Amino acid sequence: MIGILIGLPAGVGVLQYLLTALASEYEMKLTLGPATYLLSILLTFGVSLIVGLMVARKNRSIDMVAALKTEE
Repeated sequence: MIGILIGLPAGVGVLQYLLTALASEYEMKLTLGPATYLLSILLTFGVSLIVGLMVARKNRSIDMVAALKTEE
């Protein structure tokens, strides 16, 4: 949640900077709607959930006793 609160305004700021830096070469304007924010939040949560499930699945197959006995 903290990453979303920091990342969305920072991303808009970086995008605005890039558009002003390239304004002499291209005709572009910044257009962001609620769907853009919602999609980015949902994609972030979706990827985090998938990665978390993959790691949890991998961790269940670890034999903890054998892992503690090894010297590394």
